[in-house]
Amino acid sequence: MTKLLFGLLLALITLCNAANADLISLEYVKTNLGSGGHQYDLKLTLTNEDNSYAPGQGWNWIVFGDVPSGTSPLSDFVLLGETFPNPDLNFSSSAGGHNGPTFIDSINIATNGWIPNFVGDFVTWSGTSASDIPDGSLLFSTLIAFNGANNANFQIANAVPEPSSLGMISAALTGLCLMRRKRS
Repeated sequence: MTKLLFGLLLALITLCNAANADLISLEYVKTNLGSGGHQYDLKLTLTNEDNSYAPGQGWNWIVFGDVPSGTSPLSDFVLLGETFPNPDLNFSSSAGGHNGPTFIDSINIATNGWIPNFVGDFVTWSGTSASDIPDGSLLFSTLIAFNGANNANFQIANAVPEPSSLGMISAALTGLCLMRRKRS
């Protein structure tokens, strides 16, 4: 039973990843801080799921909590820290066709930004917001891509369960295993 559940879960994850094959992906962990606040820990990774990566490709004008019009649910995002290696990439916000907190190198917009060094390379950042964005609803985009990269236009970021959620899932699967053993 447990092997079947695990197999189904793995197949679902594989199917979802194949349907959303792209060069980059954004994952995040949302932690409830109490009193209406949430911390978002984000990780942008060069995944090369579409096998189109070539060294030197990069992205600029990275918008997260993105919405096509109106106000981003993360408009109150307060940056706690980031690991972007490019010191010219500044934290800002975008408005217009893409709205939300943004990392942008406005000096060298078409040739500079985040340039990963290898598949699996990533950058991270975190911050707080009063917004509780439901899992599967956080959008991101990259408005500038260079050296053959493609723009990420309103892609869904992947919510990673909090460690406490992972613990509950593990406990439930362990319980199922024990119940099955007891019946046998």
